[in-house]
Amino acid sequence: MTTSAQATVLILYSLAVGAFTGVIYDIFRILRIALPERIRGKRAETVIVFVHDVLFWLVVSIVFVIFIYYVNKGMTRLVMISASCLGFLVYYHTAGRIVIFFSASIIGFIRYIFNVIYKIFINPLIFLKTRVIIITRKFFEARINRRTLKKALRLAGKGYGLR
Repeated sequence: MTTSAQATVLILYSLAVGAFTGVIYDIFRILRIALPERIRGKRAETVIVFVHDVLFWLVVSIVFVIFIYYVNKGMTRLVMISASCLGFLVYYHTAGRIVIFFSASIIGFIRYIFNVIYKIFINPLIFLKTRVIIITRKFFEARINRRTLKKALRLAGKGYGLR
């Protein structure tokens, strides 16, 4: 039989575990936000979401088993599950929204910086590479055409070897 003080502590711990579960969930949401767009295809995103979901539930299950074992000697109570769900929902609808907003903003800013760096340093190199390829191709095409023309004229002068 538990006292009301023990039940209160159990409920508070359950609320904290629920909020901690929300933090874990936000970590996985931030990882999904951080994926580059070119990776986020229809099929790739489905696989990544599946893997994230499996990892999330695996981590949450381990956390709950350890929590129930240490706090209530392995006995599961409906109050613990309800309080954990409530802690998750409170975190998700309060601090979780703030965390995701700032995380998405920071990730967007970092992507912007990388795009600027790409445009400043990488685009000129790509432009230079394409110009070098075009000039080299024109040079060798002209050289090949001159060789082919000389060979054709030489063969024409000999009658194409038909004599």
